[in-house]
Amino acid sequence: MEYKQFIIKAFEQKRGKWRANVWRSNGRAIKIMGPKRTRLYKFVTGVDGKNAEAAVLMAITAIDAGAFSSRINASANSVVPGVRRQL
Repeated sequence: MEYKQFIIKAFEQKRGKWRANVWRSNGRAIKIMGPKRTRLYKFVTGVDGKNAEAAVLMAITAIDAGAFSSRINASANSVVPGVRRQL
């Protein structure tokens, strides 16, 4: 699925353990925010979800939280129902 200029694709790492790949739709590197600003062409969520939807939701939450860009969305609410982002 495409979300805010990112492509998210869930995959089953092990039976019943889902993760998601995240990459930019334009093919440019993703900048991971933090003390060491790392550039990756594909990011893999680090926590297992129970299903594909949970893995995609984790990726969307990371995007909404600004984990992949220096720009912070002024809205505290995620576009995903039931998920509130903390600033």
